[in-house]
Amino acid sequence: MVNKKIKIILTVLIWTFSILATLLVNLYPVNAAVDIDYVFKINQNADIKVACFDVDNTLCTNSTDCYITVNNPSGNNIVKGETMAFNDDYYSYNIPGYKLNIEGEYSTVVNCEGTFNGYTAFLFEITSSGKRQENSAVVIFGIVILAFLFLAVGMASDNILFKIVSAIIFVIDGLVLITTGVGGIDTVFTIGIGIILAVIGGFIAIVSWKGD
Repeated sequence: MVNKKIKIILTVLIWTFSILATLLVNLYPVNAAVDIDYVFKINQNADIKVACFDVDNTLCTNSTDCYITVNNPSGNNIVKGETMAFNDDYYSYNIPGYKLNIEGEYSTVVNCEGTFNGYTAFLFEITSSGKRQENSAVVIFGIVILAFLFLAVGMASDNILFKIVSAIIFVIDGLVLITTGVGGIDTVFTIGIGIILAVIGGFIAIVSWKGD
């Protein structure tokens, strides 16, 4: 009877995590799926350069003024309608590093006014390394699926080795989510998922050890 209750609890935990994991994959933007125009390092200045063309595809002259607006990943406005510097081939604006203190995607709009008016919108990304992050979400949840397989085999055959291996995988994957998040970006949601994973792993280890 006790073993049956334990299996029911494990099943509930697994389904709970599966639902949360599905929400994470679908609601949390994965970097590789988004077209990022620039990548900069956190807390360092970011030099944004944008080309400006008239309707006849010639470069804009200094009679055209361009303004930049930037929102951080939290949705807060960090640059609002600031004038960009004119160069022969592009307009530029240097964002101070202290404004780039959150890892993630920054939405940017550049509006130009002159003989002809126009605008462009794009994203740039801030990471801890200053390099484009890989799609670690696929790797993380692929490992979780592997943990599920080890757990399923362990429960079906009542093999403690498979159960302990699955527990270790859950805990390690949880710690990775807690410390680095998804694609190098951590949020309260990814940290919460990581904690749930680690707790599930710990629970599986304790139950498996006591069961034997």
